[in-house]
Amino acid sequence: LHVPGRSLDIAVAVRADGGAGMDGHVAAELCSGHEHHVGIERAVLGEHAVLAHVAAGKNRATRPDDGPRPDEGEGIDRGGLVDLGLVVGEITSSEGLSRGNPRAAHLIRVAEGEHPIALQISGSDPARMAKAARLCEEAGGDAVDINMGCPVPKITRTACGSALMRDPARAASIALAVVRATTLPVTVKMRLGWSEGTLTYLDLARRLEEVGVKGLTLHARTRDQGYSGEARWEHIARLKEAVSIPVVGNGDATTPEEVLEMFRSTGCDGVMVGRAVLREPWIFRQTVELDASGGYTRPGFADRVRLTRQHFADLLEEEA
Repeated sequence: LHVPGRSLDIAVAVRADGGAGMDGHVAAELCSGHEHHVGIERAVLGEHAVLAHVAAGKNRATRPDDGPRPDEGEGIDRGGLVDLGLVVGEITSSEGLSRGNPRAAHLIRVAEGEHPIALQISGSDPARMAKAARLCEEAGGDAVDINMGCPVPKITRTACGSALMRDPARAASIALAVVRATTLPVTVKMRLGWSEGTLTYLDLARRLEEVGVKGLTLHARTRDQGYSGEARWEHIARLKEAVSIPVVGNGDATTPEEVLEMFRSTGCDGVMVGRAVLREPWIFRQTVELDASGGYTRPGFADRVRLTRQHFADLLEEEA
């Protein structure tokens, strides 16, 4: 878990002040290290990172730089987020972006204090994906993330998301178009494959590395599994051994204990926490506390009420 001063080719920049916000995307990355270099092409992480990515709509959520802190004697801060390093945006259609759809453009809007941020796009047409990547750069994104993992039928029936796992050559051509279209680092989120009989993640990962992708996130389930069954972390370990770029593990890391266990058992460079953050946004700080001391602070009822009230206040401000 602890690799002080390790230099990683990863689309992650770490802010020592924890200033990456949660405005607009209920997603964040936590890095508990002490050596922080703000920069995307080459980020130096004092320790490994914990990523969170939740597609939850384009509205405000908790900000880590507000509210009381535990060391100020006022209880848990309202976001429970410490040393944030990366915000990842909601999946956005390259078709919508490239055609000037206002809703799609709204999804890549970047709020003040939300840097560094990776804006995520999906699509099956290399030219439109390239244009979407350029728009993400123009919007102020710090990295472009390609979604090759979404299992939702409305995404896969247009040959996007995890449908690309069925055609690694086409997926790699799309990634190449995106890499060539932007000066930003490009990362990819993917699954094991379409089905148990077609586990294409290793083949695809090697192709993606060859075309210049800077980092991979693996949700250790197939498309057929959706979000059911168990994520098979052994595949994350295999992916880590197969490529030289950073690998982020995802799937069934829903508690601080599970986050640390994924690091330990797979050797991955990061752990992405998804749906669990909506239930327990304090998981990031709790993971740091658990790693440092063997235990962690649990929020009380008042902390949950305060967080909920602030969330609704931010929603009202967004709509005003």
